Amino acid sequence: MISSTSFVTKWYITLFANTVPYQTQLRLWDVLLLEGRDVLVIAAVAILWVIKDHISAPQANFETILSLLSSTFVFEDEDALFRWMERLLSDARLRAEMDTWRVEWARLVAEGKSGKALL
Repeated sequence: MISSTSFVTKWYITLFANTVPYQTQLRLWDVLLLEGRDVLVIAAVAILWVIKDHISAPQANFETILSLLSSTFVFEDEDALFRWMERLLSDARLRAEMDTWRVEWARLVAEGKSGKALL
């Protein structure tokens, strides 16, 4: 099993630099400045959704999955990606749930239990 910290940390720290084409990256940054940090999670989920069949294939092994997750992602329809993100970001229930998850994570960290949490 590959921990999400193996690849998502790079995506978040670099704000998707060298993860998506430059033009897509600029659009992500625009949405990030407009909508806030939830954009980072939504963009990561979008990437994982696009490659889900490849990373869950029976023949996929650790090296090939990690290599795929470390590559540059070019979306077939960038506008469709941002429409999908807009739909998710406008869902008040989802945004509230994401806030709840952050509070729960902060509690786990404060209690020293974050290392045992399933990510």
